[in-house]
Amino acid sequence: MEAIYSVVLADLRANPPPPPDWRPWQAELRVRLRTARPAPPPWRRRPVVLALASAAAVALIALALPFGRAITEHPVKPDVAAVDEVAVGQRLDDLNEYPEVERLTLLEDLDVISHLDRLQRESDR
Repeated sequence: MEAIYSVVLADLRANPPPPPDWRPWQAELRVRLRTARPAPPPWRRRPVVLALASAAAVALIALALPFGRAITEHPVKPDVAAVDEVAVGQRLDDLNEYPEVERLTLLEDLDVISHLDRLQRESDR
């Protein structure tokens, strides 16, 4: 087997092949490059997928908007009277310390209640 390889190698050394003629291949390549169109961007290769993804995104946004509003908006406005009751209720211990409170017939006299600290100082004099 080695004899065959040595004969082939000796023949190739004695008669080297001619260099390849690249001119026809280069001419064909130039023609192909001139007529070739650039590849479309990836999003244009599959327009159906793009359309479905866009429709899904719009649907998700449309569904999310009402829930987003519900999170940021208060569904029930606070009752002002309830807030006042809580504020007065938090100060009941303070009101019990003032003897003037005993003389009030109604706790609705907020002007007197708000100035109890002045009344206390005046009665101490």
